[in-house]
Amino acid sequence: MTLTILTAAVATILYAGAIAHAAPQAVAGEITIVLVHGAFAESSSWNGVIPRLLAKDHNVIAVANPLRGLRTDSDYVATVLDNIKGPVVLVGHSYGGSVISNAAYGKRNVKALVYIDGTAPDAGESAADLSGKFPGGTLGPALAPPVLLADGNKDIYIQRERYRAQFAADVPDADAKLMFATQRPVTEAALHEPSGSPAWKTIPSFFIYGALDLNIPPAAHAFMAKRAGAIETIEVKGASHVVMVSHPEEVAQLIDRAAKSPWKASPASATPASPVSPTANATPEAAGFNPVPVVALSAQPPARLIVDAPLPAQLATGYVVIRYRAENLRIMPVYGPYALQILPRIGHLHITVDDLPWHWLDASGEPLSINGLAPGPHTVLFELESPTHKVIDSKTIEFEIPQRK
Repeated sequence: MTLTILTAAVATILYAGAIAHAAPQAVAGEITIVLVHGAFAESSSWNGVIPRLLAKDHNVIAVANPLRGLRTDSDYVATVLDNIKGPVVLVGHSYGGSVISNAAYGKRNVKALVYIDGTAPDAGESAADLSGKFPGGTLGPALAPPVLLADGNKDIYIQRERYRAQFAADVPDADAKLMFATQRPVTEAALHEPSGSPAWKTIPSFFIYGALDLNIPPAAHAFMAKRAGAIETIEVKGASHVVMVSHPEEVAQLIDRAAKSPWKASPASATPASPVSPTANATPEAAGFNPVPVVALSAQPPARLIVDAPLPAQLATGYVVIRYRAENLRIMPVYGPYALQILPRIGHLHITVDDLPWHWLDASGEPLSINGLAPGPHTVLFELESPTHKVIDSKTIEFEIPQRK
């Protein structure tokens, strides 16, 4: 969610990405393309690809990847897949490739996987393992010092002075600066978490990557594509790690071909109870195609809100990005007392900036981005609320925007 503060009395709300749970109402048989961004990026990285897919009459949804952990992120994407009618082409960029490999496992409605500069791990492999499997990657030295989070995890992001050269060398400088300011950090744990059984062993796959990718060496991409038995593999000459930004036409065309490829549902026997940690007593309802309603369990801990302070490097540019997440509660755009009878652990946010006489309602799950705040101290109040607008938990973040030199 992006807030652009225009004056003390006027504000405009802009949604930078699609709301993950607002799945398209596709007609059975129509194909929906689900886009999953990777680390150090966010949903707007698909902005060049989405209009091209829409022009080809595809249903499209860009998921807000939480970037908290492979199991957490895969479970999140899996819920999106469960609520889409008809076949799906699942697309993942960078670390998002690991997420789609696990989220699609056992999902019989997923007809193809498309990896955009993406990792395609085998069981037991992590995204970090694949990035370091071949020489040529330079991500490590480009990272800023890790940011310690309240839960003991660590967020990592790319340094401002290294971002374009490392991540987006073939993107115009102005665009790369915007991408840096809006990059979403990923936890160290997510990049090192081992994969479960991957979906690419049962679902057709397509690969496209940049020949000058410095995050994941081209040799690693070629290895993963060959191992997966990819139907089509494209290496884009001169392209960086964000080929969907610098070459959106080539990416959109590949996704379109994947959508039009012959479809055979993956075996039902491949359905696990969890995409990362399968259990022996999985049921079809728990695993996959027809999810059961969420049931409130008295033994569950209460829902709580976790909010991370904005990063100093982004504050120095005058741009505020605040990441948040809810534990034991799913943020969804569903309201009213009847919602609680079906999904008792859902909610949304009310956000108040400084002393403005109104608040914003947010159910996107995206980080809060604020433009236009004046230099000096500021306060943002986050209130986690039920569908009936009862406050469940709240957090206040205080920060200061430095004077621009």
